[in-house]
Amino acid sequence: MVWRCCVPTCSKLASDKEQPKVIFRSLPDPAKEYQMYNIWVSRIGNNKLKAEKDPQSSWKKYRICDIHFSDNCRLPNEKWLKKDSLPTLALPGFYAPDNEKNSLFRHFEKARVQLISSVDISSSPAFTVDKLSCHAPLDDCLATPKARGQLIS
Repeated sequence: MVWRCCVPTCSKLASDKEQPKVIFRSLPDPAKEYQMYNIWVSRIGNNKLKAEKDPQSSWKKYRICDIHFSDNCRLPNEKWLKKDSLPTLALPGFYAPDNEKNSLFRHFEKARVQLISSVDISSSPAFTVDKLSCHAPLDDCLATPKARGQLIS
């Protein structure tokens, strides 16, 4: 089978003899890791993947190539990724620093919990989220610009 990277701006193919051997990763199984699957889909930015009605079948037919994962995601001296890796590199809609906080789900969740607890919405009568203008490390963009700025390092 010929795999193509599902990131819209990437042209890597698994059968391309011109390119060095590229490793392709399957997406997280949404039945077991639904939150992580949604983060991957959001970061990948592929409209066809986002429009899939059945995530259970889509995670089997889409692949993402290895160039979209930072060294923070890799096991030392291995080609394997850590279990909770998140794609962070060369993604069309994701503009956050390449650090451990953005690369691993466990750190992403900790940062998200800290962010949610640091937001004071009591003074804002109409708390809204503008997903289009949010370029914070957190995909959900749950905070005000001031609170988002506290997390970026």
